Amino acid sequence: MNIHDDLMISSNFYKIIGDIIPNYSSFGITLVTYSQWQQIKQKSKEIGGAVYEIVCEIEPWVCDNFIEHESFTILGI
Repeated sequence: MNIHDDLMISSNFYKIIGDIIPNYSSFGITLVTYSQWQQIKQKSKEIGGAVYEIVCEIEPWVCDNFIEHESFTILGI
């Protein structure tokens, strides 16, 4: 799954991730656990708008991932 940096910034999605995962780096590697993802989903739902749309769009991929894995990685560039 790929989310363009412009969208991360314009939607403030990066801020939500940073609030939930203190070591989040938009220029590095960030591990996301199931628990953290649930918190990200909840916070995005409360905020709504573009950030919630992003979460809804990537949710199927994330769910498939957690069937086999305990986490996924965000690779910042």
